[in-house]
Amino acid sequence: MISDITMGQFFPGKSVLHRMDPRIKLCLTVYFIVLIFCAQNFVTMAATIFMCFLGIALSKVPVKLYIKSLKPILFIVVFTGVLNLFYGTGEPLVKLGFITITMNGILNSIMIAVRIVELILISSILTFTTSPTQLTDAIERLLKPLALLHVPVHEFAMMMTIALRFVPLLLEETEKIMAAQKSRGADMESGGLIQRIKALIPVLIPLFVSAFRRAFDLATAMESRCYNGGAGRTKMKVLRLGRVDFVSLAVCVLFLAVFAALNTASLTEYQFATFQMFLIAAAAAFLLSFCIVGLFAYRLVKPLRQISAAARSLGEGDFSVRVPVASSDEIGQLALSFNTMADSLSNSESMSRSFVANVSHELKTPMTTIAGFIDGILDGTIPSGRATTCASSPTRSSGFRGS
Repeated sequence: MISDITMGQFFPGKSVLHRMDPRIKLCLTVYFIVLIFCAQNFVTMAATIFMCFLGIALSKVPVKLYIKSLKPILFIVVFTGVLNLFYGTGEPLVKLGFITITMNGILNSIMIAVRIVELILISSILTFTTSPTQLTDAIERLLKPLALLHVPVHEFAMMMTIALRFVPLLLEETEKIMAAQKSRGADMESGGLIQRIKALIPVLIPLFVSAFRRAFDLATAMESRCYNGGAGRTKMKVLRLGRVDFVSLAVCVLFLAVFAALNTASLTEYQFATFQMFLIAAAAAFLLSFCIVGLFAYRLVKPLRQISAAARSLGEGDFSVRVPVASSDEIGQLALSFNTMADSLSNSESMSRSFVANVSHELKTPMTTIAGFIDGILDGTIPSGRATTCASSPTRSSGFRGS
């Protein structure tokens, strides 16, 4: 049973979904979850099921792993489906005392069960094709505008990553502890519910001890590597959108148009008005998000433009140009490095000019002396017989030239 839990596990691969940007995958996961809950008829539900199966096929992860991810929640699916059988309206099909089953109840039960299964499959596609590190970067990048409101975005993303990484480790540790307890004669599968719960106590205690030990080791490792949060940290792999991401977005926009057309066909007047209000709210939220992203992009691009202009001026020979350092993030570190480079180049240029001036001065004195001797010899001021004697005394030669 423990081995059937695949939540939080990542399976490396080279499929289309593995190569997609994790930010796009995370946004599309939320997008399909919203569409699953907005489906009002079996046609739109079938469309979401098709997209879910398409994602499973594109991930190239074995189907048995998705089936294993459904096994732990099978009881929840069945229980929820059976519970919704008795909450339908219309002509009763079966009536046993206070229990009434209608066709509407059966349809609602099927819709709820299918929605739960789709939610698990969509979430599994995301975790199976996205490593915890990529998922952390995606969450941090998407929530970065909240950092302007002093929200600890990096810490939140780090906690999510550590939680996802610890899930398979704790499951593996649980299997080892249960195998060790069974080898000592512990019976964890027989008896009633109370006895099974009591049998799990010898498993939970060492599991908690192991979890705290792992957490302490992780904290020590992070501290030894001078981890201090998101301030001033750089990324080894920078997230960039590719052609696959833009194609996926285009397909999802087309699917949204088809989904909306099919979904509004079966809505009542009240539901249609509600759907219109939802679309207006979604459009307003999109415009607000666009403005926030635009402001954030402007604040991000402005220092880059300043650095680009300063680099251009530096290339033209203006070594006095400097870039203002307004933050301590990656852009601030880049500006600080640019200013350090400009200072080094300015010092090197000053030393080079000083060296050239000194060399010119040292060469100018003997060259002037030689030019004076040549002029004196040519003018006849210095006899040819005394040229050798005068050449050995620069002071006398300069005197001869002045006479």
